Amino acid sequence: MQQGLRNLSFSDLEIVSILVRYQSLRALARGLKLTISSVSKTISRIEAETGRELIKRSTNGYLLTQEGERLAKIATHLIAESEALFSESYSTEFSPKKWITIGSRGFLNALLAPILIKLCEQQEKEMRFRFIDFSPEEIVVAAFRSSLDIAVTLEECFLGERWQSVRIGQTRRILLARADHPLAMSQDISQLVEFQVLRSAYWDGNNVVSSGDLLPGLKKHWGHEVQTAATAIPILQNSDCVAYLPRLAVARALESGSVVEIFPGSASSPVMPVYLHVNMETIQQNLYRKILSAAEKTVEQFG
Repeated sequence: MQQGLRNLSFSDLEIVSILVRYQSLRALARGLKLTISSVSKTISRIEAETGRELIKRSTNGYLLTQEGERLAKIATHLIAESEALFSESYSTEFSPKKWITIGSRGFLNALLAPILIKLCEQQEKEMRFRFIDFSPEEIVVAAFRSSLDIAVTLEECFLGERWQSVRIGQTRRILLARADHPLAMSQDISQLVEFQVLRSAYWDGNNVVSSGDLLPGLKKHWGHEVQTAATAIPILQNSDCVAYLPRLAVARALESGSVVEIFPGSASSPVMPVYLHVNMETIQQNLYRKILSAAEKTVEQFG
């Protein structure tokens, strides 16, 4: 087994360490924000590389084997040791970190960046933010690889023991169009079927994935797919397309009047929670509280 451990990545160890928390691959995949197929293949690969069966699969879920329990303890110990070493490697000269890496969907980064940059300017110590756009699956992988300090997501997810997560607000998907669109003043939502519905898509590391369920009856009418609101808004402004996107993604465009919400209330989605995740090994408590307060106010204002 020890020889096999050399072939495992830190991300592999994170997954093994939390096997004991779940009883099914579906629940494990949901917690990691990965597909069941991806998680199953990863576990099978780890079993092949360690030469040990980690779990007993059944129709009701899985049970850890003795070897699985042993490897989970080893993985937990190795992670704890690496975190301790990582923490000790930073002297007070570099605390807080000069670079703070934030991973999120592009529109969330665009919304939070001005607020956090202002916060940065108010700090006595030198500090710089690095904003990186990720898909939901990429955020989990980056967090497990210790490549992130802060993450913002539209779903609850487990990013590791050293992470603290808190719900900071909520948003909804809404229907949008240009200000002079034929539907801008309409009250008849059945007219939507005459127009293509723009929706979001992203790369999950393996495939292009369509995101955001459409309203009932409209799934046959979706049109183009884009990854960012920065791409969606010009399309709305220069075509008859409508879009079904999170309000947070188009908050500033709504403020400017470049796009408008159509059929408000009757066409919005269920509430989508917004979560802030912070790596407490790299972010000091006082800075965490300031970031949390700024993020909550921003989501409340634009959500």
